[in-house]
Amino acid sequence: MALQRDGIGYAITVTINDENESAVDVSGASTLTMRLQDPSGNNTDKTAVNNTDGTDGKIKYVTVSGDLDEAGRWQVQCNVIDASTNRWTTKGHFHVVANL
Repeated sequence: MALQRDGIGYAITVTINDENESAVDVSGASTLTMRLQDPSGNNTDKTAVNNTDGTDGKIKYVTVSGDLDEAGRWQVQCNVIDASTNRWTTKGHFHVVANL
């Protein structure tokens, strides 16, 4: 996916999967965090929410002013904490393109 630099209101959605690539029910999670890493290597943790009811494993973060401040390849990694699990996802990536 490619997003526009300085874009506001983009929903970055990630599906939390187990080791068999099956969606994990995150409806009971106490903490959902989406860590964004910009092309310069700076990490920022954002509070994520369930995209629907959480049973499908989908979580999202909606960008605000200042989030996508650099064009290039960004990385994303999510952390889900519930009563019995502290689970980190594998890293994914997305592209942010420059404005004219």
